[in-house]
This record gives sequence, structure tokens and C-alpha cells, in this order.
Amino acid sequence: MDLFFQGRAAWNKGWAPEYLLEARSFFQRALELDPRNIDAMVCRAGVDLAVARSYLTDDRVAHLDAAESALEKALSFAPNHAAAHLTLGELLIVTNRAEQGIAACE
Repeated sequence: MDLFFQGRAAWNKGWAPEYLLEARSFFQRALELDPRNIDAMVCRAGVDLAVARSYLTDDRVAHLDAAESALEKALSFAPNHAAAHLTLGELLIVTNRAEQGIAACE
């Protein structure tokens, strides 16, 4: 959990590329220790989504695909995880699937 909280602290510094990279690294390390850490999974997906939304990468599609995959996995473990639904809804809206995104948020 310490790595998860360090990831949140890094992410809370802002959306600068170095903070997002640091946050993603902490979330990834947390998942290596506990592959079923739902919060780390959702936050890592959120960072990937933030990177893609902000056009901080040349491979936007890879970040969006990674985020969607992680969110689907998180929801398979915890179907009622509110943050996972919110992040998935945002991702679906960003990828021109607004109707599905709204449904995911509901």
C-alpha cells in the first residue's frame, strides 16, 4: 500500500510528464507486489488516460488500450469499484464512445 500512496502523492503534484511517469512507476511496482491491488490498477489506468488525454505521448493509442485493459481487469475483480467505473466512463467518452461512457458512469 505504501507504493500506492507514493503513486497518489506523485500524481497529486500535477500532470507534468515527470510526475505522471513517477506515479505510474509507483503504481506498477505496487502491482508487481500485489497483482490484485485494485486501487493501484485503477490509478495506473488513470495515469495512462491522463497521458493520452494530454497528448504527452506519441503512442496515444497504446496508453488508451493499456488503460482500458487495466480497467476491465479491475472491474472483473471488483465490479462495484466506483473509481474504476468513473475512469472507464471517462476513457470511453474520450475515445468517442460517449453513450457507453455515460452508462459506465451511471
